[in-house]
Amino acid sequence: LFGRVAILDRGGLLVEADTDALRSRGVEVVGAATAVERFVADAGLEVLNERRLGGTLAAVAYGELADERRRAATAAGLELGPLPLQDLFVHLTGDRTVAAAPAGDATEEAS
Repeated sequence: LFGRVAILDRGGLLVEADTDALRSRGVEVVGAATAVERFVADAGLEVLNERRLGGTLAAVAYGELADERRRAATAAGLELGPLPLQDLFVHLTGDRTVAAAPAGDATEEAS
C-alpha cells in the first residue's frame, strides 16, 4: 500500500526509505546461538532483539544483507525469515539494549 515509509521516533526522523528497501533490511536469524552471533557480527547487522531457548537463538536484525550472505547463512544451517513492516517498526522504535539503526539510516513509519 505504501511506496515510501518514514518512521519518526522521539520527535526525529529515524528512517525514510522505499517500503521494499526497508523491508529487505529487516531479518530474523534463527539457529545455534554461536552461529547466529557469528553470522550477525560478520554481516555487520544491527541486533534489535534476541530470544534464546536453550542453545537456539532467534535474532531480529537490521541492515543490508547481500545474496552472498544469505547463501552463507543457509550453508551454516541458519534460517532467515522476513519481518513484517509493522514488526520492524516496533523493533526500531522500541526500547532495547542494542543501539538502533546504524548511523545514516532513517527508519520508516507509514506516511
